[in-house]
Amino acid sequence: MPSSRLANAVSDAELLVEFAARNGIEIDSELVNAVTATRVLLEKGTATETQEAAFFEAYIKLSHALGKVTVSSIRDSRDEFGDERPKYFWFGAQVRTSRARLAVKRFRRQAILALLVLLVAQIYWLWGSTLTDNLKQVETRDLELKKVNLTAATDLERQAVATEQSNLFLRFTTLDSLLRDWSQLWDLFGKHPKPDYQDIPKVYPNHIKLRVPAENRLRVFQVYLLPLLYGWVGACAYVLRQLIIETRERTYQSEARPAYDLRIFLGVLSGLAVGWFLRPDPEGKLVGQLTPFALSFLAGYSVEVLFSAMDKLVNAFGSVSQSSKS
Repeated sequence: MPSSRLANAVSDAELLVEFAARNGIEIDSELVNAVTATRVLLEKGTATETQEAAFFEAYIKLSHALGKVTVSSIRDSRDEFGDERPKYFWFGAQVRTSRARLAVKRFRRQAILALLVLLVAQIYWLWGSTLTDNLKQVETRDLELKKVNLTAATDLERQAVATEQSNLFLRFTTLDSLLRDWSQLWDLFGKHPKPDYQDIPKVYPNHIKLRVPAENRLRVFQVYLLPLLYGWVGACAYVLRQLIIETRERTYQSEARPAYDLRIFLGVLSGLAVGWFLRPDPEGKLVGQLTPFALSFLAGYSVEVLFSAMDKLVNAFGSVSQSSKS
């Protein structure tokens, strides 16, 4: 048992020495000599307790010399120590792939999925928001024209109002038809039959029944769904950036994968929290030129900033309550 333990430790130490040699890291020659000498003694079976203790002292110094690079991080970064996976997704020959590369692929796929979902939701929200805003402009202008028509003094003025109303109703029919298509995309199985636009006086008042639910749906997208998705994308960007650094410096360890999963989950919550605690001004801005969606992305990318601010807020309330009791 002791010889087996020593053999594994020597193999690990040799891996560190090999890494240092490949990357041009200077190491005290006494440490290298201690590793090679212990390998020779181990093969001969003549290693004593004193020599084993001397080896482990050298092993500790060698580990400190490489800083953040450890035996496990080197193994997780090299294909020869990796897991066997199909070469092409679920098919192809089995090839050994390092755990670091597998982690990059996994989180890269998640980032692509998050980005695609965000783009679809953003396009759907922007389309509906543009339609409802234009319809409200049509309704406002129509009310203005009705007031103008009541005060029109000449037939020429009334004719001009009628011409503009005709153009306005034509624009309304187009927007109303597009809004029904937009709503049907969300409902999937719902039907929004298009009315007879020839009878505008009947269609126009009933249009509110379609626009108001659409505006409520857009509000849910803006306050809840889109901030959550922006937080998700921000968290994926943070994880990918960290993986780039760790794979380049050979410091990735497979034990960190659960922490990255939790980091993405916290990023999603942080993006959603922006919609809970912050409200935009009439122009949709919160801090400087940042929109709520941009802040959700930043909160997902750097959850520490948000939770640090929350901790300060909680501590402030705690100090106030303590002072009131005293």
